[in-house]
Amino acid sequence: MDLQRDNLGFMLSDVWRLIRRVFDEALKGSGLTLAQARALLYLSMHQGIRQVELAELLEVGPMTLARLLDDLASAGLVERRTDPNDGRVNQMFLSAEGLRQIRTVEKVADVVRIRAMRGLNEEQITGAYKALRAMRDNLAGTASLFDDAESSAMRSKRAPAILPRTVLATSKAKSLRMGRNGATRTPCR
Repeated sequence: MDLQRDNLGFMLSDVWRLIRRVFDEALKGSGLTLAQARALLYLSMHQGIRQVELAELLEVGPMTLARLLDDLASAGLVERRTDPNDGRVNQMFLSAEGLRQIRTVEKVADVVRIRAMRGLNEEQITGAYKALRAMRDNLAGTASLFDDAESSAMRSKRAPAILPRTVLATSKAKSLRMGRNGATRTPCR
């Protein structure tokens, strides 16, 4: 395995970038952007969600989401309704037309998913989903690599097992060049 090329973060980022590209291509002619399609999908799963919560799910700022929702509302795809418990808050709902557009988005998502999974057998697909779910669950809500109760002694023992080899190799090479006080040492020849 080439650690420079097969770094998990880079691979996940590359896959997401390519999914976005293929999704955008497949959406052409629908009148939707990928950002709008994502907002519609999240709204279909969370009818009545507050705008601020939807912004968090989509990982966009409130102003970006407001513009996106303005466009969707103008197209008749979403409705803003005042929260009955708090008149200062808007809840978001799909309109009937928005629900129809969801079918288009889901068809496009199926095409993209099939293209991404081409050449994988059922066991590999199941394994990929299982691994991604586990990684998501492992990282969800995690503030650091270590549990708060874990001692610093355990942290130093576990760090080499957790840190990628490339980071460790870089750190080791750097420590060979550094003296105890942090001054750079020149290797003897």
